[in-house]
Amino acid sequence: YSKSLQKSGLFYGFPSPEKSQKDYVKNIAKQEKLIKSKVGSRKNKKKINCLIVLTGQRDADVQTIQNILLLVGTGKIFLAGEKDWVRYCCEEISHQEKHKIADVKEHSEEVYSAALLVLRAGDILHPQALSMFSIAISNLSTESVTYCDIDSLNNSEQRHLPEFYPDWNPDLQLSTGYVKTGIVVDGIQTIKNLLYFVNLHNQASVIALWMSELYLTKNSVKINHIEYCLVHQTLPLNYLWAQQLVKLPGHPIDVSKGGAKESAKVSWTHSSTPLVSLIIPTKNAKSLVQACI
Repeated sequence: YSKSLQKSGLFYGFPSPEKSQKDYVKNIAKQEKLIKSKVGSRKNKKKINCLIVLTGQRDADVQTIQNILLLVGTGKIFLAGEKDWVRYCCEEISHQEKHKIADVKEHSEEVYSAALLVLRAGDILHPQALSMFSIAISNLSTESVTYCDIDSLNNSEQRHLPEFYPDWNPDLQLSTGYVKTGIVVDGIQTIKNLLYFVNLHNQASVIALWMSELYLTKNSVKINHIEYCLVHQTLPLNYLWAQQLVKLPGHPIDVSKGGAKESAKVSWTHSSTPLVSLIIPTKNAKSLVQACI
């Protein structure tokens, strides 16, 4: 049956991890050329501040802060986390750079002066990430959120495990929390909305939760997607998404663990439950479609 599927062009199987990595190395080279052509000699036209959600892990938190300091230009870095830990991270940075770093709770008014890049600590930015974000948001309305694709860095600092995302898919966000870092928020009202939410849910999943909240509250913010891997993860996620999503109370959804450990099963509550017919073109292969049924 699987051979017939492959011949029909409906299914091609999965490449080995080694083959996937070789393909991604080629993809990186292609992306770099395209990024270079887009950025060219253009400098950041729009100032971008950065909000880093701290993890409490010293090496990861300080590494991300130092990386952003090299790239943020005239922008400023704001830290979200436990007050004592924020103070400790600031003290770890060289004296010359301390004027660029502040606790977001104590300097929230300054955050509204520019667009805001939001990262989980442990993430590293592509050298041209801010330029790419600047180009993207320059063509959008003032109230917007822009996210990008991401990948990971291994112990040899080699990029691997790319996550190529679709354009904004709110139902996929609810079930997987796929937009979880590397977002740029533009517009005073949207940034205020974000900061209020961060103060309520100061944790590793806060970005994914806030993106889900935007959908559940029927927010009219424009959401844009950049099809380049501009953020590199160095820390694995240490939470199960279904356990995080239930922290958003007051919405007409029931959340349970999904079929995959990383996903959530979301059931909407409705006043009526009409019948739905499901048609799957197949023959003598009930076992293959049983999970779908």
